[in-house]
Amino acid sequence: MKLQYEECTTKEDLMGIEDTANRGLFHKSSLKHKGTVFTIGNRGDVLAQQLEAPIIVPHTQSKNRYYYEALFRSEQYALVDNACREYLFLSEFFMVRGQPALNLFNQIMGKTLQLLTKNLETFVADCYDTIALFLCFHLILRYQLMCHKRCVPALDKYWETLQGIILPRFEQIFRMNINSIRDCDPTKFNRELGPHYITRRYAEFSAALVGISENFPNELVNRLLAELQEEVELFILRMAGIFPKEKNN
Repeated sequence: MKLQYEECTTKEDLMGIEDTANRGLFHKSSLKHKGTVFTIGNRGDVLAQQLEAPIIVPHTQSKNRYYYEALFRSEQYALVDNACREYLFLSEFFMVRGQPALNLFNQIMGKTLQLLTKNLETFVADCYDTIALFLCFHLILRYQLMCHKRCVPALDKYWETLQGIILPRFEQIFRMNINSIRDCDPTKFNRELGPHYITRRYAEFSAALVGISENFPNELVNRLLAELQEEVELFILRMAGIFPKEKNN
């Protein structure tokens, strides 16, 4: 985790909050590049060409820094590779299948799975990066599918546990973004005629989530995106109402 970017997304980095909101003269921003909060950039590579890339070895990468999902991918891919080999070896060596094979596997790998689960819980508890959470969720789906292709069911419960950790926090932060738009005062921007920062962020953010979930649609995400779109449309209408000239609307 020492290889993670020191700058992190905070509760001040919500869609409806200005970059300069609630900042004093000597305030130092916690995030230099605000665009990374709502724009995916090349972060989606962890789900494509980097999905089965070599793992990140800390002592050889000490000068490099990564987003959390890149470290999560490396960690989970190492687990998949080792767990699948371990399960298949146990099944063949001890000539067991089904629950007996799972019991043996859990005796060997159980504490490792508990540690990885605890590490994720620690990160998620203070995470405000919805894109990182969503990428991690989709990494889980892809690695679970990879395990099934290798005929290894041993990690199914583990994957379900990770999903149960990520999704509630993802929904919570998503709704915080929606509420930040609802609470945004449009009268502060009555002299601005250019594209509003909320509309730009919304376009980038929604495109990122739709692109990530293209192959694995999710009902919760679709519902949240619909609520976000509705809130942005209502904000645009409130913005239009404060301009005295119709052409400015």
